[in-house]
Amino acid sequence: MKDLLLWSENLAIGHPGLDTEHRHMLDLINEVITVVGFNGDPSAQLKTLRGLAVEHVGNENRILWQLQAGTLELLKEHPGMRKILKMMARSRINDHMTEHHGFLARLDVIVRNGANTLCEELRGWFLDHALSYDAGLKEIFETIR
Repeated sequence: MKDLLLWSENLAIGHPGLDTEHRHMLDLINEVITVVGFNGDPSAQLKTLRGLAVEHVGNENRILWQLQAGTLELLKEHPGMRKILKMMARSRINDHMTEHHGFLARLDVIVRNGANTLCEELRGWFLDHALSYDAGLKEIFETIR
């Protein structure tokens, strides 16, 4: 069986809701890896993963817009940081939201390509997004805390 993904603090971005969604996606990828390892059909897990990924992108985009607007609930505790965080979010929001379109499109391609590389591709898909793109969000949420 292929290696499972393990959650680590390197994957956490510091937003409880988004981190919970990331963990759930990681768990679903591990379910796919396990099902494929036993020569099963991971269609149900892949469908659930796709739905969660769409929901996650929507939630993350909403949070980015709230950061940019200075209306994120977490900012109420740090009124002096609103301007700085708004500027940080503005500089990242367009790139990050563009990446979200690619994030979902890449998942669709991975699923269509089938089981030969499915597990490796899903691992790369998740880790690339979490470590490359969400790292910028981590900086923002660490600044708030």
